[in-house]
Formats: sequence, structure tokens, C-alpha cells
Amino acid sequence: MPKNGLYTTVIFGPTGAGKSQFCNFAQRDLENNINKVSNSLSSCTQDPQSNIFSRKGVDLEFIDTAGNNDSQNKDTENLEKVCQFLRNKNQIDYIILLLNYEDRLANNTREYIQTLGKIFTPREFYTHLCIIFTHLPPKETKKVKEKKKLNREEVSKIIKKMFNIKEKDYLPEVKVYFVNTEIDEDEDENKSFDEKSQLTLDLLIDQMKIDVSKYLPIDTTDLEISGVNAKLRQEEQEQKIKKLEEHIKNEEIRKKREEEEKLRLKKEIEKMEKDKEERKRKEKELQEMERKQEEERKRLKQIQEEAKKIEEENRKKEEAIRKLAEENKIDIQKLDDVIDGAGAFAAGAGIGGGLGVLMMIGGAALTCVCPVAGPALIAFGIGATVGGAAEAAAGGAVAGVAKIIKEAKK
Repeated sequence: MPKNGLYTTVIFGPTGAGKSQFCNFAQRDLENNINKVSNSLSSCTQDPQSNIFSRKGVDLEFIDTAGNNDSQNKDTENLEKVCQFLRNKNQIDYIILLLNYEDRLANNTREYIQTLGKIFTPREFYTHLCIIFTHLPPKETKKVKEKKKLNREEVSKIIKKMFNIKEKDYLPEVKVYFVNTEIDEDEDENKSFDEKSQLTLDLLIDQMKIDVSKYLPIDTTDLEISGVNAKLRQEEQEQKIKKLEEHIKNEEIRKKREEEEKLRLKKEIEKMEKDKEERKRKEKELQEMERKQEEERKRLKQIQEEAKKIEEENRKKEEAIRKLAEENKIDIQKLDDVIDGAGAFAAGAGIGGGLGVLMMIGGAALTCVCPVAGPALIAFGIGATVGGAAEAAAGGAVAGVAKIIKEAKK
């Protein structure tokens, strides 16, 4: 996190890259009253200068440093001053490396970047760095676009190779911007900065906020250009990274186990729910079976009661028949045989066969059960005449026989 909410940014770059002018540009100082600007090969800034201002709601501190490739050959001396100045800051949040759009990345510039790599560890330098090309032409022609692309690819390649950055390190791409920091003056002597370049700077500040939130600030309490302390910090960082990677690995294993445990519990719960539903279904089936069994028991009980009732009624009827038979000296077995035979004969011969036949049938039936009345009825049948009266008499005779039989059965 920025110290006291102030984003401390150190600006490096060769002489002539326009570091002082860039600070004026960032503060929209059209009169160059804040930082003195040099047009010679000698660096105007011999000692680091702090510029504190606000932009896009962010409090910024731009530290302007002396340029390298100085004509007075004071590069090492100037960098030692920078280290001393930064040690007093305790920490910095960002590094800006300014390069001239028109210049090629010469060997001395690469050596300068390598020297910065001794002051900072490769990871510190790479993750907190953005590169800005100044002196961008005001008109963006096809040629300018091609050179911008070439510069971006070349500087990215140099930085990655210089600090041995590989894909497995999962570090972001080198951040590269192009701006024109020169002051434009029209015919009426009205001064202004290139607004497109000002918007580019705003984008840089947005990126700076993102990077500062992702990476720890650089501890500057032991900065020096020998590379010894930087190496020690690098080893310490590597140990921290190793521990962090181990921690991440353990966390991944823990999360995987948690997910597996959650999945297992979920399956157990699902099985329990399924078993619960199955148990409910079986309980319902059992209840339905018990209900049907109860209904069947009731139905059988009713049948048994009805059978018992019928049996009792039959017993009473049999008792009445026996009593009637005893009183009238009737042979029960013979009565049943006669009734069955008479019924069969009547069905075959037809009731309309005449009074004589009916009387004979009735007499024969009656003879079996009543030796006195039977022969008399037979004799009467012989003398009967055929006709309507005979049919009526036959009906009466049959009814009489039926009545006798019915009474006998009761």
C-alpha cells in the first residue's frame, strides 16, 4: 500500500529523454516553472528532485533523477545519490523508465538498465516498471505506427531477456506508453500540451493503481548499486515465493479435499433422501396391504355370519320338515324324488297337456305322501274333460300340489 496514501514514483532515463519536461507535463506546467529543462547533453538534474501533486484523485510523488550517459561521466555518482535519496524514502511504489522515441536502444542504454537491475531485484524492477517513450511526433503516420510497434517489441524483448523472465513466472507483459510532452504554441502565443498524450498519462495512472494494489512496495532501506543487497533481497523474495507457492499448493490440496468431502456428504445425503423416499413408499404399500387385508377380514367375517345365518335357517327348515314328516308320516326322501320327477315330467309334456294328465301326475305324487287322497285324485283325473275348464282345474290342481310341497319344505 502507498505510504501515507502517496504514490511514490522514481523516474529513470538517459540524458535527453525529457525527465524534467515529463514532470512538468504530468503537472500541466506550461511555463516550466517547476522543473528546469535542459536542451544539452548535460543533465540539469544533478540531485534527485521530488515533485508532489494530485492527478485523477491520486496523490503522486514523481522523483526526477539525473540522466545516465551524462557528458561529465557522472553516471555512477548520480546513481549513488539516487540510492541515498531513495533509502530515506524507505519505500517506492513505481518505476518509470523514460526513453526517447527517436533514439535506438543503444548498448549504453542497455547497460544502464542492467545497472538498475543491480539496484533492484529482477522481480521488483519488472513488476513495478513501466516504460514511456517521449518525443512522439504530433501526427501519427503509418511510419510512426510501425516504429511504435518496433520500439514496443524491442524494449519488451530486452527487458525479458535481461531479467530472464519466462512464461512460467506468470508475470505481466512489459507496460509501454508513448507521449509527446512538448509544449505547443499557436499564432496567438497560447500554450497547450497534446491532449491525447495527457489521456495516455491518465491511463498510466490507472494502471499504476492496479499494480500498486497487486504488488508490495519496494523496500529501499538498503538500496545500493553493488548488487549485493539486491541479490540478498532476491534470494529472500525467492524464498517467500517458494513458501507462497507451497502454501498455494497446500491450499489447492485442502480445497480439493474439501470439495471431495462435500461431494461425498452430498451423495450420502442424496442416498439418505432416496432411502427415506423408498421407506415412505414401502410404508405406504404396507398400509395399503393392511387396509386390503382388513377389508378381506371384514368380508370373510360377513360371509361367515351370513353362512352361519343360512345354516341356522336351513337347520330350522330341516327341523320343521322333520316335524311335519313325523306328524303326517311323510317319507322325506320319497317326497324329494317325486317332486323332482314331477317337475321334469311337467317340463317335458307341457302344462297344457290337459286336465287328465295333470290330475294323474298330482294323484301319483300325492299317493306317495298321502295313500288316501292320491288314488281319489287319479280317478278324478281320468273322468275329467279337455277344454278351458279343464285347464283351470289343472292350474288349481298344480297349485294345490305346489302348496303341499311348499308346506312340506318349510
